[in-house]
Amino acid sequence: MGSGEFDFKPLLNAFKFGFTDKFGLANAIFKDTALKNLNGENLGKFGKFNLAFHVGDEFENVLKNRFKLANLLGLPLRNLIFMNQIHSDKICVVDEKFMAEFGVKFDKFFEFGKFKSENLQSEFVKILPECDAMITNLHGVGLCVMVADCSPVLLLDEKSGAVGVAHAGRAGVTQKIVTKTAIKMSEIYGTKICDLSVIVGANIGGSCYEVGDLDLGEFNAFKRGDKFDMNLALKAELKGLGIKKFKFSKFCTHCENHLYSYRREKQTGRFCGFVVKNRN
Repeated sequence: MGSGEFDFKPLLNAFKFGFTDKFGLANAIFKDTALKNLNGENLGKFGKFNLAFHVGDEFENVLKNRFKLANLLGLPLRNLIFMNQIHSDKICVVDEKFMAEFGVKFDKFFEFGKFKSENLQSEFVKILPECDAMITNLHGVGLCVMVADCSPVLLLDEKSGAVGVAHAGRAGVTQKIVTKTAIKMSEIYGTKICDLSVIVGANIGGSCYEVGDLDLGEFNAFKRGDKFDMNLALKAELKGLGIKKFKFSKFCTHCENHLYSYRREKQTGRFCGFVVKNRN
């Protein structure tokens, strides 16, 4: 893991956090184990736990999976915030104003706990924030980042209780989305960046991520031939920020069939990283 490896367990007193996979919840990053398809069931393109509406899966299946994740975290679905990810460096601050406005929009689509009409499905997706990172210090609000080769990054500030998530694919890494998220946490919540704990979930490994002769500018330093190593780039970024507590998953999405990989399958689902601030 390198010099940044740390014991994540004390953080569980302050936060709920982790990653899903194709089959459901799995703390794969912590135990280096994951839920496997032991009975040989054919899961098709989207598996059992796809969390993305935009990939071609049935809307009802995705909504059910999001309800399941919310229930497992002890949250109402309206408090489990996903993003419409656009490969940007845009950061959404999930504060009380955001939650009030989002809640009003969310409630228009549900009646007696059920989605009102299939005619409203495309409109429902539009209420999610269009960004690639989110931060909050609110209790009982879950932040989610979806991936299928990109890096799902969780940022936790144990002292202030603030948390963040970032979607760091090639575009996010080269735009330094993690640095910008950490700076935003510092500006709004008084986070000392060097005190952050950062967890990077499974992504496509440096030996599998082919980018050809694409010029990545200063990030060419993290290319090995025609392949780009996002984890090397992210580790250098974290160390440059003075962050000492970080942990990277050992899983490569392209190599592990229990994880979604766009590069491997083209049409596939998305797993997510999630973080929730526990109530005091």
